[in-house]
Amino acid sequence: MDVTHALAAEGAPEGTLVWAARQEKGRGRLGRAWISPEGGVYLSLILRPKRPTTEISQLSLVAGLSVAQAVQAVTSLMPSIPWPNDLLVNDRKLCGILTEAEQGSVLVGIGINVSTPIEQLPPEATSILAAGLPCDPFLLTGEICRRLQAWYAAWTAKGFAPVREALRPWIGGFGGPVRITAGATEMEGIASWLASHDVTAVLARSRWTTAGPRSTLLDRSTEFACELIVARPSSPPGGEDQRAARR
Repeated sequence: MDVTHALAAEGAPEGTLVWAARQEKGRGRLGRAWISPEGGVYLSLILRPKRPTTEISQLSLVAGLSVAQAVQAVTSLMPSIPWPNDLLVNDRKLCGILTEAEQGSVLVGIGINVSTPIEQLPPEATSILAAGLPCDPFLLTGEICRRLQAWYAAWTAKGFAPVREALRPWIGGFGGPVRITAGATEMEGIASWLASHDVTAVLARSRWTTAGPRSTLLDRSTEFACELIVARPSSPPGGEDQRAARR
């Protein structure tokens, strides 16, 4: 995404897309390395959203929904989207999505393992080829762009509500235990569904580790906070039945 960052800083228009067959310095969320050998689709897109900054983190799921629908349309695979920024097939990572802020722009990076042989990928990853399916990377890229353009327009006009509803067949991990870590703060619970107006999970809390009823937990990979609504089976002393924390 370094090239895309440079283009955004130079004032490249919204919708500018950078596409690569491989990456030498691929990275994922929280600075993690993203293995990017030939045989993948690696693209990044410059957006200048008109929504409030508190909603920008929703773009990870806008992109995830677009990619999932595109993969199904082109290959018949139906990947799951474990909140918030991966696509899995058979519990292995097929795609990673990264959103980063850049001086009024938001850069959306998407990396998909398409025809990469399984032996070139880490054990937790997979590819479309490994599923035994052919896939034209340029056809897939075009379908992703078409879907993303449509869902970005819907999100811009109507907010997260239509995206949230469309995600229901795709979201994975809900109904099971999750752990959310932000710096020294950690929360565990059962994920039930996405919050109504933000890209966060609703948890039934099993462990209370925040310092107070409301904490500001900044996700430094996007530099935007998002709302995490947490419901507990029982309140800590002096607590109430519902509390909100910011991630």
